[in-house]
Amino acid sequence: MKNFKKINELFSNITKQIYKRHDNNFLIILDNWKLIVGSHLSNKSLPKKLNKDSTLIVIVDNEYLLDFQYQTETFKKKINALLESNTICKIKLLMKK
Repeated sequence: MKNFKKINELFSNITKQIYKRHDNNFLIILDNWKLIVGSHLSNKSLPKKLNKDSTLIVIVDNEYLLDFQYQTETFKKKINALLESNTICKIKLLMKK
């Protein structure tokens, strides 16, 4: 019985690991991805990483790469408005295999 841990200790350990790996801004983008890119492209793309140089890396399905690339400026403006700052300077696209 001494080996049991309280549930809030377990959750604390899990959330520390998540926040350690990802920036808070990245988590906000991930939460609002469908709002940012729309339902059509949200199923075909996924933000992967936010680099230190303010570049958002997004994985996009091959068929939708051109559509997504055409709208990157719009998405960048929406993200910056959501974060209330000019956090995202560039969006880099990677093709999903």
